[in-house]
Amino acid sequence: MLAMAGNPKILLLDEPMAGLSAAEVVRVVGMIRDLPKEMTILMIEHDMDVALDIADRVTVLHQGCKIVEGSPEEVRNHPRVAEIYIGAD
Repeated sequence: MLAMAGNPKILLLDEPMAGLSAAEVVRVVGMIRDLPKEMTILMIEHDMDVALDIADRVTVLHQGCKIVEGSPEEVRNHPRVAEIYIGAD
């Protein structure tokens, strides 16, 4: 990863899983997990399974408005998130 060359304190990732095969997603998720824990990572990701799996904190936006911010578990259990993104009835 070229972005890591300068030992950054923060890493910005804009939809890193877009267009990847399932095998490539697994590889990239592994690479992100292997990054130093003291590094802040800001990631925009539309794959909710990936976002909720690797993030410590999640902010969910819908049409430009914040719906919820919290732990992956809080976000996963939020009724509006389920309605909009996960497809609950």
